[in-house]
Amino acid sequence: MPQKTVRQHTGSHRIAVIGAGVLGLAVARSLASQGAQVTLFDQRYPGSGTSQISYGWVNANGKDPASYHRLNAAAIDEHKRWQAEHPTPAPWLLETGTLEWAADPATRRQLEQRVAKLKALDYPSEPYDRARLQAALPELRLDPRVQQDGISPLNA
Repeated sequence: MPQKTVRQHTGSHRIAVIGAGVLGLAVARSLASQGAQVTLFDQRYPGSGTSQISYGWVNANGKDPASYHRLNAAAIDEHKRWQAEHPTPAPWLLETGTLEWAADPATRRQLEQRVAKLKALDYPSEPYDRARLQAALPELRLDPRVQQDGISPLNA
């Protein structure tokens, strides 16, 4: 694998960043923290483009290949670090996860395999049984085909 060189920027670099959404602001902040003189451009105002209208679930669940999973897991850690270092009255990162279940054996096996794969990657994931799922979501009315041995939800 080729070696990557990371260069530290000094204050002598003048850099323009196009787009003041989540990614543009993060890039601008990173460059400025390394000493670059950054000018940020946006068509309207910060966060008014895609960042304003997209709903993103921050996760590394089901991200293949493993390198893509690791990238997403590292991004989650960075989100957590950023929020811890910059507390606000209304936190913007809420760690919620997902619950998934299956009514047929084939889908159940797929979920069980994903749980095992996520655990092997040291990513939080655990199977729920029917009672635990109903306790977590009491308003949920499960299909009768979803039985005790047919539930493999993910909390990831």
